[in-house]
Amino acid sequence: MIADSFDDLQIFRNSIIGIDHKISENITIKHPTLGEICDFGEQKYYSMITSLCGDSSQNKVFLWDNGIDWTSVSEWDYFLITHNQYNIKDVGIVLKIGNWEKATLVKNAQNNEMVFGYIEDDKLNVVLDRMLWHETRTYLQKIHGFKDYDYAPANEYSKRKLVEKDRKRLKRLQESNEEHESMLKPLITALVNNQGFKYDYKTVWNIPVSALTESVEKIQKFVGYLQIMQGVYAGTVDIDKMKDKSCLNWLG
Repeated sequence: MIADSFDDLQIFRNSIIGIDHKISENITIKHPTLGEICDFGEQKYYSMITSLCGDSSQNKVFLWDNGIDWTSVSEWDYFLITHNQYNIKDVGIVLKIGNWEKATLVKNAQNNEMVFGYIEDDKLNVVLDRMLWHETRTYLQKIHGFKDYDYAPANEYSKRKLVEKDRKRLKRLQESNEEHESMLKPLITALVNNQGFKYDYKTVWNIPVSALTESVEKIQKFVGYLQIMQGVYAGTVDIDKMKDKSCLNWLG
């Protein structure tokens, strides 16, 4: 399956009823429920999944300080740099990688690419490579509502400014004494108290995180649509003068 052509309806169905998605013989993506994420630890989960779905722009300072231009690092190369930070048992809540304990980082003689694999009967068995990681990462992004933002600095000066901006942000975070605030709690509370949401405080924990992401997006669109239409009926909003009418289609 080509990562850019994932079937959104299939992803939606699988996430709702809990069908695992197989990327390959060794790689399976799960759809953790809110209850599973709560038991696992919300902060721990999102720190891990943000990193898995991220790219080199998230680690500008580290890469820059080690003489690496982050804009030249592909998503696969970034995973090769960061893969040691992941605990395979923790990752298993959302991503199962079979034969990972056998795999080592080796060069595939067929294309000279670095892959994770193991030798058996004088044959290289590839567990994870560039293409498989692209498909895996893309699917994980889709079910969590994450997107890549293609921003390329115009020149070296712009790169240095972005690195320093990120360095200051990291310093503020290190010096901050603020306690972690749940990201899911306000979303769950808002949805449960919305008449268009069909789950209550007891049943909501059984839905997959991807279903929550979809529900939040859809209800936000519907509420925005209602507010605009109220303005139309009240005479304070003129549809003909609206430049962007996409908000009138809450189904989209």
